[in-house]
Amino acid sequence: MNGEIKQKEFCRLTGLTRKALLIYEEKGVLIPSRIDDSTGYRFYSEHEVDRGIRIAHLRTMEFNVADIAMIINRQPETASLFVVKEKELIRQRHIIDQSLRSMDLHRTTTMFNADIQESKLSLYQVATIEGRGTIRDLTVHLKLLLRHVHQYGVTESGPTGTYFFADSTLEEMHFKVFVPVPGEWLTPPNGFLVESFGIPKFTFLRHYGSYELIPSTYALLLKLLANRGDIVTGELMEIYHISPTSLSGSDTTMLITDIGVPQWH
Repeated sequence: MNGEIKQKEFCRLTGLTRKALLIYEEKGVLIPSRIDDSTGYRFYSEHEVDRGIRIAHLRTMEFNVADIAMIINRQPETASLFVVKEKELIRQRHIIDQSLRSMDLHRTTTMFNADIQESKLSLYQVATIEGRGTIRDLTVHLKLLLRHVHQYGVTESGPTGTYFFADSTLEEMHFKVFVPVPGEWLTPPNGFLVESFGIPKFTFLRHYGSYELIPSTYALLLKLLANRGDIVTGELMEIYHISPTSLSGSDTTMLITDIGVPQWH
């Protein structure tokens, strides 16, 4: 390339639209080398091509115009912008992973199937927090656990869940929230445990929809187990294929939760 580059060619080389060029010009981020007084045509230098390509890459990471301006102009706050964006992308990846798991479950499972199912859970490593309180407290603990796991750059290796101890009551639940993590993550922050977790058999019903309606599914599960002659010791467990913490607002119709009885022997 020699000399000035016309706007149309500049758009082709950088992947930026004419509208985008005007926006970045207005913000002082990408300035044409010359504007023709009679036609208003814009011309760019070869140096600006690399700058334009970098802006296009930053746009794919969903940085806004103000952030791109700071990054391109090498402001001191640039490093923190990448840290914040990385955390945001990890959170988005978590939501996408949850949605993909949901699609697989819907492909292979009959909706609203009231039959008891059984599965064998392999031994795996989980990060956990133990707590007591209401369902609100449980959700707070689960959000805290996921936030710290993601903060350390760890991606969970399976669906999250909650184990309920036998001394749980309707007024106060005694629970342990857990998230499977890779085997090499052995140094969790204070207040967290990483432990081996495995249940030979998990007898469960699959619940679709709002978490607030789960008690009715529990009632059905316990009734079906009683009809089979099974004895429930008081220990219960939930596995969240689509976690309440991954949904925003009041949209809980997408939740998929296995609720059941862990059988250790």
